[in-house]
Amino acid sequence: MQAALEAAGTLDWFTATDPDATHERLLNVSSFGAAPDFSISASPSSASLPDAGGTATYTITIVRGNGFSGSIGFVVTGLPDGATASFSPNPASDLAGLTSQLSVTAPAAVLPATYVLTITGASGTLSRAVSVTLVKTPTALAITATSLPAGKVNKLYSATVKATGGILPYEWRIASGALPPGLTLNASTGVISWTPPPTTKPGSYSFTVSVSDGATQMATQAFSIRITKK
Repeated sequence: MQAALEAAGTLDWFTATDPDATHERLLNVSSFGAAPDFSISASPSSASLPDAGGTATYTITIVRGNGFSGSIGFVVTGLPDGATASFSPNPASDLAGLTSQLSVTAPAAVLPATYVLTITGASGTLSRAVSVTLVKTPTALAITATSLPAGKVNKLYSATVKATGGILPYEWRIASGALPPGLTLNASTGVISWTPPPTTKPGSYSFTVSVSDGATQMATQAFSIRITKK
């Protein structure tokens, strides 16, 4: 019995006196050794990728305790749709101070956003986890058009303002300025349409268009439409 208990950990056997005044060998259970264990951490805690896509890397550091010597297998959850991940090495063997590198590749098709990734290391019944973030940043939102074509009185007018960058969908609006009577801007498509009535005075009409995206970016551009007679 004693040999089996001693094999399970560091034990301390001592002699104590019972109330009945007989001396017995008692087991000091407070000196049982702690169970083998490990912990993991990740660096950096957050990594960024451009809108065009690319690969982000994280270093997973393993700290072994109480004689832990098992191999550790890694998985990651929370990846955005279309992204892939790999660990090297995986599983990690029982080398002191071992690290594993996580590589996450996200193509351009992955939507810009902040993603929370959970990295889990498991060995037998032991499991430890750490979370990191992956930030896919959109390119700056910008209106590409700088001018609009001229229009004629009593003739249908149509022009489209376009933007690049940001996160779809876009929302367009007239931010300021003196608008020609009846001019409309489609909030979803950026199409400006208008039939200048016969009473419209020839001249230039100036206004500012703004566009916002799904990531709270906004861009503005000043325009002028010149209206002439037939």
